[in-house]
Amino acid sequence: TDDSLPINSGCYLVHFAGGQAVSVEKIEGCEDPDLTVNVQVLTQLVVGALTVDEALYLEGVQCPAPARLRDVFIRKDIHFTDGF
Repeated sequence: TDDSLPINSGCYLVHFAGGQAVSVEKIEGCEDPDLTVNVQVLTQLVVGALTVDEALYLEGVQCPAPARLRDVFIRKDIHFTDGF
């Protein structure tokens, strides 16, 4: 879910190959999703700040088969500089 931009909320079908997402489409209805998270947790997973196993400790995260996503959402080194 994305409370800031509700149009982003919904169910997405994502296909991965070679360690990358190769297609993403928003779909109607969602039976047995592999992962249910809010946009804040999804962002942390995508940038590598969290692994799927770590995300499972957060409120509202549902992932019935985390082993399926361990190779998708991996911890990464993050280098972020900010200057004004």
